[in-house]
Amino acid sequence: MKFHHVCGEAVRISDDYKSASRSDHSFSHGIVFCDAPIKLNQHVSLELKCTSLWSGALRIGVTSQNPNTLHSSDLPKYAFPDLAQKEGYWVRPVNENETFTGMKIIIYINAIGQLHLFMNNQHRGVYISNLPTNQNLWLLFDLYGTTKAITLVPSVNAFNSEVVSTTNQSQ
Repeated sequence: MKFHHVCGEAVRISDDYKSASRSDHSFSHGIVFCDAPIKLNQHVSLELKCTSLWSGALRIGVTSQNPNTLHSSDLPKYAFPDLAQKEGYWVRPVNENETFTGMKIIIYINAIGQLHLFMNNQHRGVYISNLPTNQNLWLLFDLYGTTKAITLVPSVNAFNSEVVSTTNQSQ
């Protein structure tokens, strides 16, 4: 998985499309997409880099809109609430008090359309529900506020596999 070249005007994509960083001069215009649809139960891992210059934090979501059909100039300032109010977009903010530089986030979508979130190996539960599993979904992130950069990192089962299997069976 890599980041897509379509991104917010304050974002710079680097490291072979594995890192996305936002300008120090802005707390907004930080929307980034992954370059391919996420597969069901595919674990996507990222590491955060934060700043104390602003307030608010990362927004996490998905879209059924193929980023290839979008233009950077058409992206709004914010994923939440701007994109979240549009059809085909599902976005939620992460609590600013729970983010810090070096934090690892793992995301996956299960077969019943639930996006699960792990933050530093702790399962935070279903973060977004009722996602359509019968269509392609691309991950999207908004490097908002204190979130300066995100880097896609190899997905290791850093969390307890029993939690995942129990979660998949019970939900």
